[in-house]
Amino acid sequence: PLGIRKAVRHGSAFDVWSSTLVIIGYATPAFLFAILLIVVFAGGSYLSWFPAQGLLSENFD
Repeated sequence: PLGIRKAVRHGSAFDVWSSTLVIIGYATPAFLFAILLIVVFAGGSYLSWFPAQGLLSENFD
């Protein structure tokens, strides 16, 4: 679907931006991408969908 849309709109702003994002995506190392996903989904400041810390009891000091 992305390739078809890029081919139909060759040279447009969508073509340039999607090419830029794809190149950046391929150039980003997997470990850096994984760290960014952890910060976004488990960091606590953006989304707290996954716990980043261990389980503690309510009476833990």
